[in-house]
Amino acid sequence: MMEFFGDIFGQRLLVAWTPEHHRMISSDPDAISRNFDCIVSHREFGDHLLLRRQVTYVSMVRDPLERAVSYYNYVRNRPDHFAHADAVGMSFSDFVAQRTEMGEGSFSSEQCKYLCGAKSFESAKQSCVDNYALVADLSEIDDFLGVLLETVSGGTASTVDTPKENVSRKTISVADVDQDTKEFLRRQLSDDIRLVDFVRTGVEFSSQ
Repeated sequence: MMEFFGDIFGQRLLVAWTPEHHRMISSDPDAISRNFDCIVSHREFGDHLLLRRQVTYVSMVRDPLERAVSYYNYVRNRPDHFAHADAVGMSFSDFVAQRTEMGEGSFSSEQCKYLCGAKSFESAKQSCVDNYALVADLSEIDDFLGVLLETVSGGTASTVDTPKENVSRKTISVADVDQDTKEFLRRQLSDDIRLVDFVRTGVEFSSQ
């Protein structure tokens, strides 16, 4: 079982895994009731409680400011997204302010919540150590895939290269964000920032 952040990971995994390993389910709420090799989606830790089989959790984290900007770009490029109209008609700063005021979690410490069920660095840190076989930063995706494929499937990563950029067409980058909004986001995302720093230290994870 796998969790991840960003569409690019799923695309790269499909390229790297050989066809016989493509029994994969993505964002399928019924996945837990059927046979599968892995689940690749934005799912919180805890689905294993509904299964009668051993599972292995792995995940990737991403620089929180880059992730926030990527979400804005993603929404602007997805007409079917519930916030698309707002994102298209607003600057990034205004969009962040609006979604935060509305209580949407996209600009809070969601990465911690995915890893442990709570927007808390300390809880996410402990969950990483206790429950995850591998957690890596998105910048290490090639090494991550190599270790993952060798460990889980006995295979090796394909040499076929795919882009490391997010699959959404960019409209802005972190460099375009004004300083006040960056500081606001750093406060909002403080637990996620600590989490990413923790993962980047090369912490030893469980061997499940």
